[in-house]
Amino acid sequence: MPVYSHSKFATYETCPQKYKLRYLHRIRPSDETEGIGIESFLGDLVHATLKKLNSLEELPSFYNEQWHRNQKKNILIAKRIS
Repeated sequence: MPVYSHSKFATYETCPQKYKLRYLHRIRPSDETEGIGIESFLGDLVHATLKKLNSLEELPSFYNEQWHRNQKKNILIAKRIS
């Protein structure tokens, strides 16, 4: 069963060729050449946290650990909320 996500649809709408390379051929640029968006960073973090969903008590510490372990300096914030 195929998996659909907002980021896949947005990538296809923006650039079908980028969608083809990223999701069909599984070719991704390195984080050094293309910064990762905050939406992607948080989405990956939430997905990893939900996979860990064994007990509610473990989730906050797991989330914080993953945040600090995976945080990169090149996370891009595209939209600022005033």
